[in-house]
Amino acid sequence: MKISIDHVTNSSSESFGTVIGDSLAAILFGIPFVSATLGDKSGGGDDDSRDEGASGGGGSGEFDPYPSDDPKDEPGTMIQKNPDGTTTKTLPDGTVGTKMQDGTIYVKSPDGTTGVITPDGHESYTSPDGTKTEVYADGTAWQQNPDGSTRTEYPDGTVKVYKPDGSYVGVNPDGSLEIRDPGETNIKVYDKDNNVIGIKNDNGTNVTKDKDGNLSGVSVDENGKEMNVSGNMNDKITFTDNKGSKVVINKDGELESGKIVDENGYTEIDSDGNLKGEHTDKKTGVKTEITGNPEAGNITIKDSNGTNITMNGDKISGTMVTDQGKITIDADGNIDAVNADGSTDTVRNNPDGSTTWTNKGADGVETNAVVKPNGDYEAKNSKGESMTIVSNPDGTSTMTTKDAEGNVTTVHGSPTSDVTVNTPDGGKIIISQNGGMKMTDKDGNTKSFTPEEVKNAAPGMLGGMK
Repeated sequence: MKISIDHVTNSSSESFGTVIGDSLAAILFGIPFVSATLGDKSGGGDDDSRDEGASGGGGSGEFDPYPSDDPKDEPGTMIQKNPDGTTTKTLPDGTVGTKMQDGTIYVKSPDGTTGVITPDGHESYTSPDGTKTEVYADGTAWQQNPDGSTRTEYPDGTVKVYKPDGSYVGVNPDGSLEIRDPGETNIKVYDKDNNVIGIKNDNGTNVTKDKDGNLSGVSVDENGKEMNVSGNMNDKITFTDNKGSKVVINKDGELESGKIVDENGYTEIDSDGNLKGEHTDKKTGVKTEITGNPEAGNITIKDSNGTNITMNGDKISGTMVTDQGKITIDADGNIDAVNADGSTDTVRNNPDGSTTWTNKGADGVETNAVVKPNGDYEAKNSKGESMTIVSNPDGTSTMTTKDAEGNVTTVHGSPTSDVTVNTPDGGKIIISQNGGMKMTDKDGNTKSFTPEEVKNAAPGMLGGMK
């Protein structure tokens, strides 16, 4: 697609150029500002015309309308000095402007457009369709259209158009175009021949390219890190900063070498993907070293606390030390942990596919648990408490728990069926799939609860069985 000035001129309302280039203020009161022609004797002004009209030059009295004799006004333009000290000018098309004693001018056109022009030259207009236009004393003009798009024209010829979908089109005085498509963050800059000559971004990125492909400028990443850009699109591109960072990319976009330096240390990588780096946490003082090759799937991390972890493919082994304790993992996934409170955990992956977990708590209680390949679970502790979960042939499961006093509770069911709980006193609780509940005590007395009652009254249910 040939990109041209049409991108800009067609992207806003057709009336914008008319409002800016031939504004109501200009029509009513001359250029550049209303004070130059209305109520200003030094400007060949309306006071002179008013006086002539009041003395018989066309009006019957001081407050009667009289024709303007200002050569800049259209024939048929009428002037009137009002009793309150304001002056009104009416154009042949019905456009009316009233100048207040402080120099402020209020404008209204036959189509319903209203405007205010202040003595400092600022013009503000609102159209019946909601279009808003501002013209500033320096010549800058801004418009917001009913669809939410905005357009700004600057005295040097620059034009900027923004749309609600995030797109942007700009025209520079040298004829170059700036375009950002919907959903993009970067702005591409095109010369008059439709060649890309730069990349810009609202975050501060601004990189230019000359006709030979040489690059210069600044690139800013999503974290706000700035890097200077140099090199040639047909050879190598280099990114550097004042901290010692340097990244080199070849013409195919492949990394040749890179070193990123920040306030905590550095990370370096070569063209083969070999990585090394050192970082020191300023808060804790812990120094961390990293080496390896991410593409090959191996990385080693060491720190001054004693951590030494190796990642090889999907396997992790080594020792990790944190403020929560120390964890050691071997290549088979077996774990030994010493926690900060003095408790320990061990996890062993067994040859039959089961996993054994042992916890020795800080309170001296030891818990042992086994998880089988089919999901069955067995656990018991040194206090005499235990729990088992067993899968049944019909697809349901049964959970049995025993407390330290020897009381046994059995729960039977599945996510797709009612769940039955056998209570230690010989009663029974059935929980239906819809969340309702039926309770039966050892004497056969029953009480039922709807799902809503279960939700709102669960704490008091057992009391209702007495």
